[in-house]
Amino acid sequence: MIKAMLVVVLAAANLTGGGPPDPTTWIGYPCPSGGFALAAVSVAPDPEHPDVYRVTVPGSLPCGVPESGPRFGTAVFPEAGGGFIDPEAELLGYATPTGPTPFRLLGGMATGTKVGLCLMTDLTTRLACLWVVADLAGARVTALPVDAPEVAAPVAVVPGWISPSCATCWNLVGPDNGTG
Repeated sequence: MIKAMLVVVLAAANLTGGGPPDPTTWIGYPCPSGGFALAAVSVAPDPEHPDVYRVTVPGSLPCGVPESGPRFGTAVFPEAGGGFIDPEAELLGYATPTGPTPFRLLGGMATGTKVGLCLMTDLTTRLACLWVVADLAGARVTALPVDAPEVAAPVAVVPGWISPSCATCWNLVGPDNGTG
């Protein structure tokens, strides 16, 4: 079911013109570094979905920006292919006016799935990447090189591709928002 949904999303992205996204959708900022705190990752069974694990990955960027507007994001690279950012769920503003900018990445992983995730400052700049695998033993999160084939696809901004009720979607939140 999840793979079928991803194929539909991929097809819809290709039908919308395939050109570059509107630059006003994501105003980036050239933060030179940032990453995930792998030692602090938490994984727990989802009480409402027995075949899903809830994953929380904290991280931070050393940057703050002097004005509101610039954002960073987390691109999702499904096993089916492609790289996507939903601006409503996967983009977050920097701390202003100074850093650091802490965040948490919250997601769900269904048993038998794999996904790549990258911390990004714009559509092409990957600062750090992860590979998440879920099986009957749980979900495992490992670091992945930013140029790994699993996360090499171009990233598209696709508004609305994440449903708020999706048990296996990923959301980028501030350090005090969300659950996990």
